[in-house]
Amino acid sequence: MFNGSLRRGIAAVAAAVLMLSGCGKSEDSVSSSAAESKTTNGTAAVVTLPPKDSETPDDTSSEVNVGKSDTDPADIPDLDTSDLPYTPAAWKVTSPSGNTMYMTGVMHALKQECVPPPEKITEMLSNADTLAVECDITDNTKMTSALLSMSDKINYPNGETIEEHLGEELWAEVSSYIESYGVDPETFSNMQAWYVYSSLENFGLSDIGLDAKYGFDRQLLEMAKEQGKEIYEVESAEWQLDLLASYEEDVINAAIKGYSAENKPNILEALLDMYKAFKTGDVDKISDDELDESLYSEEELEAVKTFNKRLLTDRNADMAKKAMELIDSGKNVLYAVGIAHYLGDDGIIALLTEQGCTVERIEY
Repeated sequence: MFNGSLRRGIAAVAAAVLMLSGCGKSEDSVSSSAAESKTTNGTAAVVTLPPKDSETPDDTSSEVNVGKSDTDPADIPDLDTSDLPYTPAAWKVTSPSGNTMYMTGVMHALKQECVPPPEKITEMLSNADTLAVECDITDNTKMTSALLSMSDKINYPNGETIEEHLGEELWAEVSSYIESYGVDPETFSNMQAWYVYSSLENFGLSDIGLDAKYGFDRQLLEMAKEQGKEIYEVESAEWQLDLLASYEEDVINAAIKGYSAENKPNILEALLDMYKAFKTGDVDKISDDELDESLYSEEELEAVKTFNKRLLTDRNADMAKKAMELIDSGKNVLYAVGIAHYLGDDGIIALLTEQGCTVERIEY
């Protein structure tokens, strides 16, 4: 069984990670009519490892063409989500001094049906002077620079292989998952575990119709730039990638556990459930992430907890701090970061409430 407790991680996964499935490339604007955009469901996707550039060494540049998945759509329940209401969670925050700020959660890959954002959200953006996001994924210069800065952390040194680091059994499972997307696992043979994990996170997107070019933050960024808004980066692409690369091997290996062809339906169902919860603003479902401890040894359990702490809890604290700074500055801000960062006892909402803020859920 796939670890359902990582569902929040799927929603909060670093925005920069989706560059690995091509979102760092120049895309046509999706802020115009959705009818002008093309879906990628059932077609080939490209995982960029990393983008080719005249200054990039040949041995750190390659592209993995992800072919048609072997997943039968009939095996994915409730794949049609067109009838679900489009009401992503948003809040109005009022500080003790009376300053206000609007917040909305984002998911970094969505279906075409989520273009454009709901009118309530576009009004918030129109009334704001500043859009605050995790990182500006529409700035291709910054994105390319971030990937290039990580080039020496992508491949193992001295001819070491991913199989040596994951172990034969775990690599066999991961390989079966990669093969189910028409990719030769040998493509990843000398790539470090954090980088492989980042790619695995993205493989299932097209199976259920999700695409980074329709990501909520990408749409808001494109609209904000068209309107001449200030862009405030809460983190940065380089910082996010460096975070993943900094995980100890046992931690990232524990996060990889569960990716296999056998578990693929469970992985896709968890991802689809997250999408539906985001689209409808069902924050209770997103927060429902009890860890199935039976899936792990004691050592692996501690590693998974460490992974989630760094991916969510630690970042939440910094995001809440920067949100408070923006509120106190008096700026008119729309704050838009991964939906999972807002939720739970250690989420942004709870942390701002502890500082005396009043937080009201926006009704549609």
